Amino acid sequence: MSLKRILITNDDGIHAPGIIALEKSLASLGEVTVIAPEREMSATSQSISLHTPLRIHRIDDRHYAIGGTPTDSVILALYKILPQRPDLVVSGINPGGNMGENVVYSGTVGGANEAAVHGVPSFAISLASRTDLNFSFAAAFAAQLAAKILEEGLKPGVCLNVNVPRGKVRGVRVTRQSQKISQKYRHGTKGPARALALLARRDGGVR
Repeated sequence: MSLKRILITNDDGIHAPGIIALEKSLASLGEVTVIAPEREMSATSQSISLHTPLRIHRIDDRHYAIGGTPTDSVILALYKILPQRPDLVVSGINPGGNMGENVVYSGTVGGANEAAVHGVPSFAISLASRTDLNFSFAAAFAAQLAAKILEEGLKPGVCLNVNVPRGKVRGVRVTRQSQKISQKYRHGTKGPARALALLARRDGGVR
């Protein structure tokens, strides 16, 4: 059996605790490469950088920091950095859930979606908590799900969005995306964002 290749990305930056926990959990499944934004790029959805140059910072053979979005990271991984296409792309672990309309704005989900667009099985994973950022249970579940997908595959174009509650995982429920909107808008914020600012309020908001 050939060694499986796994690409990891996120929208919180390559040094975020969630992606570090995810990398450790997937290490036993195959050859893991982390290619992720150099800084936090939350709420960038599936956007690409058109008007700014993209920088690739090679940390080592398995870690690359990208001066762009999660989608930029996936595209550069597939077509410039990796010598072979990965068998699986995993995006996360995000601190805070990505549910309802939040998935439209989420860079975490956007990175996984981009992989699916290019024919690579993928899933996004988020810890549905902001108060207890213990990523160990979500990371362990990510490894279980990754192993199952690597063995059984996914239908072409399918991307899974996984939200793991706090604590030990006691089961899995497949559900439909809700239509809950969990943002409030405020005018006249201080600082650079002086126009319309989107402020996440419930379930950790958009990440």
